[in-house]
Amino acid sequence: MGDRIDIAFVGAVVPDEVAYHTEAFNRSGDNFQRNLIAELARQPDMSVEVISILPVPSYPRGGSIWIGFRRFRLGLCRALLLPFVNITPIKQITIGLGVIAALVAWRLRSRQKRRVLLSYKLSVPPGLFTLLVS
Repeated sequence: MGDRIDIAFVGAVVPDEVAYHTEAFNRSGDNFQRNLIAELARQPDMSVEVISILPVPSYPRGGSIWIGFRRFRLGLCRALLLPFVNITPIKQITIGLGVIAALVAWRLRSRQKRRVLLSYKLSVPPGLFTLLVS
């Protein structure tokens, strides 16, 4: 065992509950993210925090204009779903700004010298915002 590593995982993983299985939900992608996060969190020298979004089609197909903030647990990890305005292109911008705010907050909480930022999906949440804050 070496130094502890703090990991911020940015993706689109949601609680495994029917309420979160929207039209844009992809079981395979969600399972991949969930399994990757679980394996990372099982490592004794790693701490994982999840920053995610609810996969939902943009308004009007998605039904809601506003998607709210939610906290949840994903196994051993703290996780949050970012809020956003669900109208394209405002959706991508508000998600990107939420990613920046969440990553800055994560950085302030992280006291470790070794930090890793892992981004699963580069379209939503937008990879450009994740890259800028890294």
